Amino acid sequence: MTVQLRTLAEELFAAWNDHALDAALRLYHPDYSGRDVATGTTQSGPDEVRAWLESYWTAFPDMTFTLLETVEQDDRIALHWEAKGTHQGALMQIPPTGRAVAFQGMSFLTVRDRHVLRGTYLFDLAGLLKALGVL
Repeated sequence: MTVQLRTLAEELFAAWNDHALDAALRLYHPDYSGRDVATGTTQSGPDEVRAWLESYWTAFPDMTFTLLETVEQDDRIALHWEAKGTHQGALMQIPPTGRAVAFQGMSFLTVRDRHVLRGTYLFDLAGLLKALGVL
């Protein structure tokens, strides 16, 4: 299953980088549940995944992710990544700053039937806020 997990992660990152909403949503299980630890938000099902992704893409229209490292076990994969983008829309009630940012994070995914069933997302919120000039 390790190759399948890595392939799914690469497909997910490609969809995120292309801001291809439909392609990204096809990779999430209909019963998906997720938690963005940094912002304290949760997502349940495709409509909430859509809103979650759109919120980041609106804040950073040029956001891209680089997959740095993966660790796979059974039906789970941990992803260490770096994101880069320019803050051009509101995020967490912070108005656009126009600043270019780079920050790292990790995603912990559980996969079922080649779809992301559960996700927990952590990123360097303090580093992001510092780069935005609000910390």
